[in-house]
Amino acid sequence: MKKIFLIFIFVFLFNVSGVLAEGLVIYDKEQEINLVPSGAGHLSVHVKNETGSNLDIQTVIKSFRFNDDGKEIELFDDENNILVNSWLKSLKSSNFKLEPGEEGKATFLVTVPYIVDSRGYYAAIYFVGKNNNGETFRSDDSLVLLGVEEKASNVLLRGGEIRSLMVPERVYYGPVDFGIEFENTGKIHYKTKGEIEIFNILNKKVKSIPIEEKNILPGSRISLSPGWDRKYLIGKYLIVAKTINGDGEESVLTGQFWAFPWREVSAIFVVTLLVLVARKLRNKKPIFE
Repeated sequence: MKKIFLIFIFVFLFNVSGVLAEGLVIYDKEQEINLVPSGAGHLSVHVKNETGSNLDIQTVIKSFRFNDDGKEIELFDDENNILVNSWLKSLKSSNFKLEPGEEGKATFLVTVPYIVDSRGYYAAIYFVGKNNNGETFRSDDSLVLLGVEEKASNVLLRGGEIRSLMVPERVYYGPVDFGIEFENTGKIHYKTKGEIEIFNILNKKVKSIPIEEKNILPGSRISLSPGWDRKYLIGKYLIVAKTINGDGEESVLTGQFWAFPWREVSAIFVVTLLVLVARKLRNKKPIFE
């Protein structure tokens, strides 16, 4: 089987006592780049000082790895950043000064070894600023995603599958909320794509709802909550959830629900009954002695 690998940089906010998270803002909330083994690329992370005071900025890089479940990360000791330095290098001084309202950036060179470690390469990057009063600020979190393509074909393996589709058994009025749990079964991150199709009891498609695009990491699951904002519904509806993974393959799950607007139906029934009774009384001939 061909091997596909992942590089992922997670710019992470550490909650440390005495550290203020407000005022030191990262604008690069999400970045993506794909490289082949032995390839190289540049990446920059921008930061703005909104604290109102002069700051001495330091860029900090830490190694991390995923836990066994593949969903959570944990930092680990990487002495002298040997692992990180093997593939991520700063192109200029990572320490600088920022005046109030001033922006700065840290620029890095990313190089992928020719022989890629199948475990991937991971780093946590964040900014720390200190003012003249000794107050310390840490940047908010951001994401940078880097995928390593197979050199032979430049094909990224992005498998995925819908694990569950949650549909209410019955509804009386809209809107109707659905739930999709999607798993990235591949070895590279990508964005979820797809739609929910809704068919009525006559098998006619009445609505197509696009699924929100979100980045999903390999081996992880993501919950999506598309909804149908139609208020009045009646009868049986078939729900078809379709997702397209990064390799263009489709995953499909179906469900169904019944809708019954009881207030309107009850009102129609009562009105119809009253009309029938009134017509019957009107047509009834009076009896005279």
